[in-house]
Amino acid sequence: MSRTSVDVAKTPHCLSLKVLRLSRPSLKYQYPLPEQHNDANIKINPLAALAYPSQEQDQSFLISPLLTLPAQFGVTHIGETFCCSLCANNELAPDDTRSIQDVAIIAEMITPSQPKGIPMDAGEADASSNAPTTLQSGETVQRIVRYDLKEDGNHMLAVTVTYLEDGNLRTFR
Repeated sequence: MSRTSVDVAKTPHCLSLKVLRLSRPSLKYQYPLPEQHNDANIKINPLAALAYPSQEQDQSFLISPLLTLPAQFGVTHIGETFCCSLCANNELAPDDTRSIQDVAIIAEMITPSQPKGIPMDAGEADASSNAPTTLQSGETVQRIVRYDLKEDGNHMLAVTVTYLEDGNLRTFR
């Protein structure tokens, strides 16, 4: 028994979308210790100078204790590049017989001067991920997009995912 397009529209989507903002790490704040004299009774542990002291440090990457990732989504300023990773995940169980094909992720940036949206640049390295693809259970399609901020005001990321589920076109935004 085959499902009609009305039945497909009522079922939940087989794909989920994850959005992750990409940013470069920054240096942690480090505070110098007071100078210690040989005659002083106070001994200060050198780890106290580190922002996040730890007894276990990876000596193969010496700069790692000095780097930190942003704690919040943060603000992007004019002249910076907004960059994010978009990932469409096939959420079907391994024993599900439905097929997911031709998955496409389209990203647009909605700005105060362009309320209809501006297509976001995927870059040369990510051009292949824009091609339609077939996803097996548990597989993902990832796309990294960038947008150079050139105007002040609120910006909104709009992502449209389109795919075929058993031959029926499905879309969510």
